[in-house]
Amino acid sequence: NMTPEEKKKYANKVTILGSIADALLGILKVIIGKLFYSQALIIDGIHSFTDVFSDVFVVIITKVSHDGPDENHPYGHEKFETIGSAALGSLLIATGGALIFETFKTLWSGETGPLPGAPTYWAAGISLVVKEGLYHYTYRAGKKLNSKLIMANAWHSRTDALSSVVVLIGLIFSGLGYTMVDSFAAVIVSFIIARIGWRFVKESLSELAESSVDDKLEKEIEKIILEVEGVESCHALRTRRMGPKVIVDVNVEVD
Repeated sequence: NMTPEEKKKYANKVTILGSIADALLGILKVIIGKLFYSQALIIDGIHSFTDVFSDVFVVIITKVSHDGPDENHPYGHEKFETIGSAALGSLLIATGGALIFETFKTLWSGETGPLPGAPTYWAAGISLVVKEGLYHYTYRAGKKLNSKLIMANAWHSRTDALSSVVVLIGLIFSGLGYTMVDSFAAVIVSFIIARIGWRFVKESLSELAESSVDDKLEKEIEKIILEVEGVESCHALRTRRMGPKVIVDVNVEVD
């Protein structure tokens, strides 16, 4: 029951809190990774910095998408949220691809560095706990606001938590002397980033292409229409998504 302005403020509060945490984690992981020889942790830190950029992007898109209908946008501005989700997904794909390329270059060179130091374990562990907490906090906010963009940003945090798990596994093997495992962990993290990005892009493009909602939801909509007093039957039901909304066209038959 929040007003558009209240929704905007709530979304911004959640996103800004996440961006501060992402910036601090990114700095921590890159510095610790550099000082204590973990390529996977450095890449995980770069991933956290992409979260900061996506957080800023979400704040901007949220501001636009919660504006009401106007002369040029009589249905409202919710499509901007879908465009934002597609752009956020594209950023993740580009980031994952670039990191995969850089890591394969390191693997191809055959260079092996010193064993990662103990602080790398602490940095990855702290990242895992903080990012998993941010995921739940942000996802709940996205559900409350019925915002795909906020939920997509939450999954961006979840990918960071998952990548921290992979980094931890890589560090454990590296500590046992298998230093190449750290680079393989970096590749896996990069693939996780790109895969989540593709999912966002795919869903957003489907919505921008005016795809209808699934059969289950269409049946629910039809049931609601038939419950309206005076409606005897309905046909030619057509649906499309517009951000958190579903636009419906239908022919109803009356006495």
